[in-house]
Amino acid sequence: MPDAVGKVGTFLLFGLGFGLPLVVLSLLTGVRSREVVRWIVSHHRAVEVLAGLLLIAVALLDLVDKWDNIRFVFGI
Repeated sequence: MPDAVGKVGTFLLFGLGFGLPLVVLSLLTGVRSREVVRWIVSHHRAVEVLAGLLLIAVALLDLVDKWDNIRFVFGI
């Protein structure tokens, strides 16, 4: 049961990560939304680096979480 709860939690966080920025942008007024998008565009390199680092961190956390299974499958 705890494994299922963890997987549902991961699924929900994954969905929030994709959907929440879209929901927030859609809820902002047109003027404020344009300002936010303009800021993101003007800082696109920093946003890309931050997103990349976040992706690497999540991948490493998943690797650590699955390490025992990886060792078992490959006989390490």
